[in-house]
Amino acid sequence: MNAPFYSFGLFSDEFSLIVAFVIGVGFGFCLEQAGFGSARKLTAQFYFSDLSVLKVMFTAIVTAMSGLYVVSRLGLVDLSLVHLTPTFLLPQIAGGLLLGVGFVIGGYCPGTSVVSAATGRIDAVFYLLGIMAGLFGYAEIYPYIADCTQMTSMGELTIPGWTGLPYGVVVFGVVVMAIGAFIAAEWAEKLLGGVTPPADSLTGSPRPLNAARLLMLGLLAVGAFAAIGGNPYHEGRVTIDTRELARLSSVTADRLAPAELADWLVTGRADYLLIDLRSAEEFAAHRIPGAQHVPLAQLTDQVASRAEKIVLYAKDDVPAAQAWILL
Repeated sequence: MNAPFYSFGLFSDEFSLIVAFVIGVGFGFCLEQAGFGSARKLTAQFYFSDLSVLKVMFTAIVTAMSGLYVVSRLGLVDLSLVHLTPTFLLPQIAGGLLLGVGFVIGGYCPGTSVVSAATGRIDAVFYLLGIMAGLFGYAEIYPYIADCTQMTSMGELTIPGWTGLPYGVVVFGVVVMAIGAFIAAEWAEKLLGGVTPPADSLTGSPRPLNAARLLMLGLLAVGAFAAIGGNPYHEGRVTIDTRELARLSSVTADRLAPAELADWLVTGRADYLLIDLRSAEEFAAHRIPGAQHVPLAQLTDQVASRAEKIVLYAKDDVPAAQAWILL
């Protein structure tokens, strides 16, 4: 398995900041080249006169989804190590609505406001200052609303996991939905914005095949492959040598000293999973930062499906050792 690189510890936290900076500059450059530094172009989507935002963002979504599926099936990426933001349904709906209202009023989203401010647009500078003020204000009131932000927790939720649909079918469905959205967007721009679709668009050329239609056919082919290709997540199972298991249990190679774990926490190391095996009451009273609560009686092989290191801790060595053996 070759990726994701950070989760496998192939580069340090410091180097990850450099990678993030380079990716951020490249992303900002692409947004500016697409015209997303202009509030007029961004807000035109709400009037259905210019739906470039929908086209670009939907293209990014369907490219990432289908691309990740293919590279995972080829064994180049372990999807179980790709970070998923936990779902807190009601707080995230409220936050999304608040962000949408700000987008409509100000003409920018956070990313495009940075791009626009970098090119010297005064309205974007004030919008960005408003974002900063909002962040500081949210940080100040967070201790009082922390419980509200954790309501309706649904964990790391995915559409296949929620609906029970096969992963490949979901990929194919999103590809079809994206193509339909592209065609509808061009019709809307023509009817409401008076924009004539260019010759290289989906609806603008009389020729059977042009660049856009070839791209859509390629996406459909990838979606069709995904529909019959099976689950992109790898099982992560291995064959255990009982003699090797007994040898490991008799030495300290399988143990992590508290000072070493503390060093991992301070340096922000991210290539391990920390599991607290104690009771819910003990976990609520005090816990190590970043730990996930999984009581020993609820431990399943799903916890061990990830390829990273797993660190187990409890009140004493016995539950941790039992969990080690079970896993």
